[in-house]
Amino acid sequence: MTDILEAASASFLRAQRELIFAKEAQWDKGQTPALPEDTTERSKGTVSDPVPAIVDDTRRKKLRASVLETEAAQHNLLRVMDAAANHLERALQANG
Repeated sequence: MTDILEAASASFLRAQRELIFAKEAQWDKGQTPALPEDTTERSKGTVSDPVPAIVDDTRRKKLRASVLETEAAQHNLLRVMDAAANHLERALQANG
């Protein structure tokens, strides 16, 4: 029984640790290696708007989906374990 508790606790805590890092990153565009510049001349007549690139970034969308999946799994785990504990308590009480 201790092995199950330790394994479940370790998995839950590992997921929680990764969520801490992912919470901020899920709203940012993924890191892309920058190409070396050929020239020192600046581009002219363009407007830099990073929002569309961030919104359309598939890596960011996958990270966001993983965050939601992990949060749902944690909430589901708690709900299932609470229900199981309640059923077990009622069974023990009924057994007298």
